[in-house]
Formats: sequence, structure tokens, C-alpha cells
Amino acid sequence: MGQYRSRNTNEFLIKCNSNIAEKIAEELVIENADGSVQRKLTAALGLSERLQNYYVVANPVSFSPDNRYLIVRLDVFDGLNKSWVNHIILDTLNNYSVLAFSNCNGFESNSYLGFISSSEVVFACENTSEPGPIEVVDLTKRSRQKISTNSNSKELLKILDQVRSYGLVSAEFVIVNEQQFPPR
Repeated sequence: MGQYRSRNTNEFLIKCNSNIAEKIAEELVIENADGSVQRKLTAALGLSERLQNYYVVANPVSFSPDNRYLIVRLDVFDGLNKSWVNHIILDTLNNYSVLAFSNCNGFESNSYLGFISSSEVVFACENTSEPGPIEVVDLTKRSRQKISTNSNSKELLKILDQVRSYGLVSAEFVIVNEQQFPPR
């Protein structure tokens, strides 16, 4: 994306227009092991409503050990100067509905670390200036527990030792629209 005048004045300014947020195109495809499509969902993530004024790239990350939950990473950009990473948790038994956002309240971003059980997932809470605690999200109890990473507690070491990712998850970018400019 660029500004129209940049072609005429050699001012190669690349700037997103934050006043015109394009509608997020959503499609989630679940395939069987043989590659046949099991389910194709559009607007499954609900991002058009939740993040309508942002630019978002969503990538599946991991299933839970029992395939009940799917973690999706969201790279979010506000169109000006702020970006962050967040994750959503989809419930596969309820038509892939959004069960929870993992937001590590009070922190700028988070990273997915893995599952420690079929219903407990671990995220690292992060700020640009310093690392934060880890957050254990219990999907059955709908609870969150923050554990400090400043100490080598037995609880922290036990959790980090149990962290695993499951399933074959892939994400592909597809060109939806292409515009060619004539040579000067």
C-alpha cells in the first residue's frame, strides 16, 4: 500500500490508512488426515466484530491433546504505530466458537507456550521492557493463574517441563487481490 503522490514525487511513502479499516476476511478449513476437507468455516473467529478497526493476521498454532481446543495466534496492528500478539482459543465441539481470548491483562503481548493437560494451556505474558509471568488458562474451570518467572519455583519448573503442542497445524497466505501498476 502506498500513497498516490509517492509515484509522482519519488517520495516512496508506505503508509496504511487507519481511517479505512478493511473488513477482515476469515476462513478456517479443517481437513482430515488424507487432505479432504472436513469442515470449512467463514467468520468462525469473529474477528470482524472484535477487531474491526485493526489489521489482523490469524494463524492456527496447536490443538489440545484431545483435539477439543484450537489455539490461534493473532498478530494485530492498529495502522499507526502499535502492534501486539494475542491468542484466541476455539472450542471444536461447539462449531469452533471462540471460548476465550488469552490477553495476559496488564501486559502488551503474549506468546503461546503449550498445553499441560487437555484443558490447561500456558502463555508467557510480555512487555517490551521486561518479561512477565506465565499465565495458565484452565478452560474447564474458566480460570487464569499467573505464575512469576522471577524465581525458579518448583511449581514453575514443573509447569514448564509439562508444556507440549499437539496436532499438525498449518497456515497459508493466499493472494486475494493483485494490482499491477504500469511502468513509468
